[in-house]
Amino acid sequence: MIKSLISLIVFACIAFTLISAVDMGEKKIYVVKGNQAKEPLEIIFDRYFCSQDRVPITESFNTAQAIRPNGDTYFFNDIGSLFLWLERQEDKDE
Repeated sequence: MIKSLISLIVFACIAFTLISAVDMGEKKIYVVKGNQAKEPLEIIFDRYFCSQDRVPITESFNTAQAIRPNGDTYFFNDIGSLFLWLERQEDKDE
C-alpha cells in the first residue's frame, strides 16, 4: 500500500513537472502564409522571429520582410539577414 502511494506521488510529481515545462504561450512565427495582398505586415515584437537567424525581432530599426509570389511573408531582423536568405533561394528571379 505504501509503495503504491509513494509511486503514485512520484508519478504525479513527474507529470506536474512535464506539464509545467510546456510552453503555453504564443507560438514563434517565422513565416506568415497567405498574404494575398502582398503588403508588408505589422510586426509584433518578440512574437515574430527572423527567418534567417532564428532570433526574435525586438525593434523595428533595420527590419525587413520578403513576400514571395504565393503570399508567404518572411521576417528579418536586419537587411543583411534578408540578403543571406535571398542568396539561399533557388528561385531568386521570382
